[in-house]
This record gives sequence, structure tokens and C-alpha cells, in this order.
Amino acid sequence: MVGRTRDKDDRADKTAPVAHGDEAGLTCNTFGPRLGLSRLSHERRGETCSHLKQRQRTTQVAHFPPSSVIHVNREIRRTYTAREREILAGETVARLATVRPDGRPHLVPITFAFEEPGLIVTAVDHKPKRTTNLQRLRNVEAHPAVSLLVDHFDDDWAALWWLRVDATARVVVDEPDRTLLTAPLVGKYPQYLARPPAGPVIAMEIDAITSWSLD
Repeated sequence: MVGRTRDKDDRADKTAPVAHGDEAGLTCNTFGPRLGLSRLSHERRGETCSHLKQRQRTTQVAHFPPSSVIHVNREIRRTYTAREREILAGETVARLATVRPDGRPHLVPITFAFEEPGLIVTAVDHKPKRTTNLQRLRNVEAHPAVSLLVDHFDDDWAALWWLRVDATARVVVDEPDRTLLTAPLVGKYPQYLARPPAGPVIAMEIDAITSWSLD
């Protein structure tokens, strides 16, 4: 069952259910049973008009237990628009927001890869760094809730858009899971073909997607 609700700033609270059949299910078989994710009932929370009369859409996905990043063979219903899938699969840079152990925010640009039905991965790679013990890794260990922002700016403001993913993350360092999780990154970025990421992986299970002005 899918329902639409107004943004919390909109005082009207109306729901328009939309049924989703089992045929909408999607199984993640990229890495076989080790990395499959779960089929979940979900709610798509609806549309609101901003002051620019452009659309913001939030897709709520039921929460994954942290232990299900790997080793669980499940399915998830289709919860993304075609445009959202296109952005997650095709865009090459995103901003990862995490929370430091002391509660302060931390934001960095990252490479990332999206795997259906609800997994995003990034890894510590060979780009120049002072250390591989990155702050983002310590942040995820302390606070698994993260956000990922992909956006586009244009002098033509009618062409602006952004997409935000809210997710539950964990750091994966043990083999062979770490190497398996880097496979989507190697497949996406030519720079990784000769030198795949050798550091820890951050695996993010999508809890919700919010997008603006994608239509």
C-alpha cells in the first residue's frame, strides 16, 4: 500500500492510496544470496508545491536492520522513479553527510555506486589522502544514520534539481564481503579498473529518497 501525504508545512493532510502488486517486486541478484536485500512494504510520501511550483517527492522505505547489509537474501518493492534510478546509477559524484562522534556534522564529496534494490556503496580508494583512517568511517561507526546528496546547478534555474538519500550505513572491512561490495564501483568508474578500492567500504541501505524538480 502506498499513500501520499502533504509536506508537514502544508496544513492539509490528505492520503491517496496507490496499490502495488507483487509484480513490482525486484530481487537483487548481483552478488547472489550474500548481498540480496529485502522486499518491504512501503509508503511513498507525496507531492508538495514549493514557492517555485516545482515538485518535491519523498519515498519512504521501511528500515533495514544494520545486520542485513550483507548475508541476507531478500527482495524490495520498486520504490524509485525512472528518473531517480537514472540519477543514482549515472551521476559520478555525491556529497556524503555523516555525524561526528561529538555530534558535529561532517560533509565530503564521494564516488558512489547504486545497486538495486536499495544499496549504495562507497569506499576508501587511492585518491590522495593524508590517512586512510578517514573521519567518515569513525562517524559511521558512531552514528549509522547518513545522508547522500546528488544535485545539479545551472544558470537556468528552471534546470535545477537535487536528490537526497537518507540511509543506514555500516563500515565493511572483512573479506570477501569488502571486495564483493566494491564490484559496482569498479564497474562504474574506469579509474578503478586498474586499481580497485583497497580500503574499507561504507555500505548504505536506503531508508528514504527525497527529490526535487526532477520532472
